[in-house]
Amino acid sequence: MAFKIKNSVILLLILGFVLPTVSYAADLPVVGYVEPAYGVRYDEEGPIDKSNVLDEIRLMLEHRWYGRGGEVATVKVLAKHEDEDNSDIEVREASIFLPLSTAYELNVGRQVLSWGPARYEFVNDRFTKDYRSFFLGRDMEYLKAPNDALKLSRYGDWFNLDLVLMPDFDGSRLPQGRNIPGYHPGEQELVAGDSMPGLITPEKSLDNGEVHLRLHRMIGRWEAALYGYRGFTSTPAAYSSADTSSYHPELTAGGFSLRGPLMGSVVWLEGSYEDIREGDAGVDSNLPVDKYILLAGLEYQTSPTVTYMMQGSMYVQDDASERRAKFDPDNPESERETYRLQLSTNRTYLADRLTLEARGFIGFTEEDWQLRLQGEYEWSDSINIYAGSLHFDADYPHTRFGPVVENDLFYARLRYSF
Repeated sequence: MAFKIKNSVILLLILGFVLPTVSYAADLPVVGYVEPAYGVRYDEEGPIDKSNVLDEIRLMLEHRWYGRGGEVATVKVLAKHEDEDNSDIEVREASIFLPLSTAYELNVGRQVLSWGPARYEFVNDRFTKDYRSFFLGRDMEYLKAPNDALKLSRYGDWFNLDLVLMPDFDGSRLPQGRNIPGYHPGEQELVAGDSMPGLITPEKSLDNGEVHLRLHRMIGRWEAALYGYRGFTSTPAAYSSADTSSYHPELTAGGFSLRGPLMGSVVWLEGSYEDIREGDAGVDSNLPVDKYILLAGLEYQTSPTVTYMMQGSMYVQDDASERRAKFDPDNPESERETYRLQLSTNRTYLADRLTLEARGFIGFTEEDWQLRLQGEYEWSDSINIYAGSLHFDADYPHTRFGPVVENDLFYARLRYSF
């Protein structure tokens, strides 16, 4: 299927070339990029009745203003066009950074937040994620979505503190049945379009806001951190049979991380305990179970052009009998222990202008996997070309890669930066 050039696409391309010139002439420097992208499935099986699932263009614009006292105001806007019914403008960042003193800093507004050493697995990082982009082959930067937040940082001799307050809860972006199928817990099958289950989100109020806390410091060459969180599960992990809708149960969590050099490599360790604040958690099959998470990773360069990464994680259900889900041989989530593995390698060629990457996710207990193969070529300082392939497999529709088991696809992107 040919890539369709529409009037709005042409307009975005023109803006991408004209705005940089106009902005610098007006002494208002704007940086960003224009990126058309195309993705096609290898077959047309499954609930999604089309093969062309990614046919879009994105225009990113960013401006930073620097004050004399160290203040920084940042505006980052993303214009997206997919088709006549799905074009919009998203504010990726609109924040003000204020150095309150030598020990305190404040960042207020819309911003992309992330912490913890884990790679593409989120143990203590409970900020909003965009899994739709991850499944469609967009740039990995889009996996981390923006939040409206207040971030206060304190730097001290014994430890540093980061406190993030969010007035409203904003859940992660999951497949919505348009280009990616979704799992319907009530029907226990994959669905799309109007057949998608309803979603109940917490009411917009300060009582339903989120609190993220991190204490961290360097111990020699190692960074150690403690984490705390109070809010809701980032994904709708519970299901209401009465409303036939999924929802986000209340969550309290705490954890730790450690990252540093070891024998020529970089290693990290991260752990967390998740407490679902509902009395039937672990008994009612429609509710998730309290669990411990332990993750360990290692990255090693065999040469300046070759890098390997390995990361394994273990999820253990709370051992209290009254909070254990009953074992079901047809439901891997009822296993007390769940094991996952991530492997990746990056290799560069042609004086670092060509980068080849292979990244795989394996769920041993869940019996699913995903493979991402990508090549990136730096045509010039302004133009980068990307091409890749995504492959999925799963034995159960409700696991991580169950909804996309029939959504293997090829994608290509071209980015013009200015």
